[in-house]
Amino acid sequence: MRAKIAAAVAAMCLAAAPTSADRWSVGFPGGVQIETEDGDRLRLRITEDGRTLKIDSYGHFELNEEETDVIRLDSGGKMRIEDRRRGMTTHRLELRGLPDGRIERDYERGDVREFDAQGREWLAGVLTTVLRNTSFDAEGHIERVLRRSGADGALREIEHIESDHTKRECYVLLLEKAPPDPALAPRIAESAGREFGSDHQLTELILLLMESQPDDPVLSAACVKITRQIGSDHERGRALLHILTRGEIGAELVTAIAKSADDMGSDHERAEVLIAVADTQSLDSLTAVAFFEAVNGTGSDHETRRVLVSTLAQHGAKPHIASGAARCADRIGSDHERAEVLRAIVEMAPLGPELAPEFFTAASGLGSDHECGRVLLAALQNGPLAPEVLRELLESAAEIGSDHKKAEVLGEVVRTQKLEGELRSYFQSIVGDIGSDAERSRVLELLRDKDS
Repeated sequence: MRAKIAAAVAAMCLAAAPTSADRWSVGFPGGVQIETEDGDRLRLRITEDGRTLKIDSYGHFELNEEETDVIRLDSGGKMRIEDRRRGMTTHRLELRGLPDGRIERDYERGDVREFDAQGREWLAGVLTTVLRNTSFDAEGHIERVLRRSGADGALREIEHIESDHTKRECYVLLLEKAPPDPALAPRIAESAGREFGSDHQLTELILLLMESQPDDPVLSAACVKITRQIGSDHERGRALLHILTRGEIGAELVTAIAKSADDMGSDHERAEVLIAVADTQSLDSLTAVAFFEAVNGTGSDHETRRVLVSTLAQHGAKPHIASGAARCADRIGSDHERAEVLRAIVEMAPLGPELAPEFFTAASGLGSDHECGRVLLAALQNGPLAPEVLRELLESAAEIGSDHKKAEVLGEVVRTQKLEGELRSYFQSIVGDIGSDAERSRVLELLRDKDS
């Protein structure tokens, strides 16, 4: 686990750390600008609410354990800190590293030249501002906070950091540097869910956390929960899809993922998550409720059909899945997309008395005679239907306006089904309603041939 975390941290640091002669800025109320040269030169400028804080240094330096003072500066190195408020310099401090390891300080605060208690308090505040508003020395900062205050203190400290990028880096550093504790990663997830404003940074953290403890159900639950804080459908989808790659995750988490997907505005992103749920999870009768609620929230007929057909390919033989798909199909406005779902249902599931009412309700809603005919013909391909199911199929066939398509369905009924008693009488009455003599004669001839 630690090797994975260390690799992730290294990648993040390489991506984020300024390189030789690099300049970068981060916007928070005012802004942060950082310039470095070969790791020996640092220029930092922070502006916020009428205050400008500038740090210009060269040479490596180190902070004390409390992070209130600079305790080491390379011989010949210099650091200049200037604090201006409303255009006026309120504090200025210059540090110079001496050959014997001491640090010489030149301080000004108005008429004050002595680096007194007030000056030391100001410097401590400056260093806190730098550490909380930049990723400068993030690793050392987390290590020192851990030694002082443990994981609890480190979590509290990270919540004070302004930049979401730096927050993410520090959360991962905390997971790497803290003593092993399986409860820490879920706590980090909960903290991040409260603290992050950036959807991208929160998603990236979820991915890193899941890689660190892929089989931890508590962490998985915490990560699914915080996906509902992600406003971007793309980023939320990335997080949920990553969680689903872990394999079977249990009914509660599947339900939570379906509910998180149901909040998504993008039909495509929602469909991608739901298809992944169907591909990776078992979908029992309880989880299917939340799943189909999310499907029903999809506005696009195309995306709804994609989800349902994919789900039926995986689970269509389960009665509660076929039934749920039929109910969802009844909400599809496109005749073609609705017909595709209904055809997928009868390809995977037997059309028995329990499924038939929902299936034929959706079939009767088809406005296209062509699509209705396709669906009814598909329903007739799986052998004889129970009498009550055949009755419902004939009722749907009776509503077809096209004489040719109606005759085609009725002809298939003759070829594949047993017509006796009341069903035969009802069948003949439908045949009698066919306006085309040629089409009506074609069906009656098939019936006579079968009787003979």
